Amino acid sequence: MQPGEASSFRLSLYPEVLWAQRTDVIYLTINVSDITVKTLDIQADRIKFEGTQGDKTYAFDLELFDKLNPEESKKAVSARAIRLILAKAEDKEYWPRLQKDKKKPHFLKTDFDLWKDEDEEDEEPAGAAGGGMPDFGGMDFSSLGGMGGMGGMGGGMPDLSSLAGMGGMGDDDDEGSDGEDTEEMSAETKA
Repeated sequence: MQPGEASSFRLSLYPEVLWAQRTDVIYLTINVSDITVKTLDIQADRIKFEGTQGDKTYAFDLELFDKLNPEESKKAVSARAIRLILAKAEDKEYWPRLQKDKKKPHFLKTDFDLWKDEDEEDEEPAGAAGGGMPDFGGMDFSSLGGMGGMGGMGGGMPDLSSLAGMGGMGDDDDEGSDGEDTEEMSAETKA
């Protein structure tokens, strides 16, 4: 390159890439907000990405551990991230890693919000009630009658209406509640 020539070379940054899987799909999230996607190439054995955010260029090229079905894969681009649901070519065991190379790239991380262990995936229909809460199998919580070992809490709340006329138990109709007669009340309590 001659002095004064503009360089077309730009240093690319790696975006944070999160991944999780099931037996049939790979979930991939490219965490870069407000990015303009230049290239998102989903092939059977690799994923290529390039995008810009202002004057920054983000890119990666991952050779995958096993094959995908690009035609069945889906993508969603939002202002916060790019989310991919990549269909595996074969519905079989979990992959031991996302990329073919055993050395994990520094920008690739496990998405623990979406991750499920292979043995947990089989349990999902029987034990999931939605909202992140497990299904308690139709358990009748009213039959518990309180918390065991918590003395006096069984069966529900006692009737407190008999305490309504007791002194020292102010309610909205008391004379001193609005600030009037407070000196009179103070004198009574001193005596």
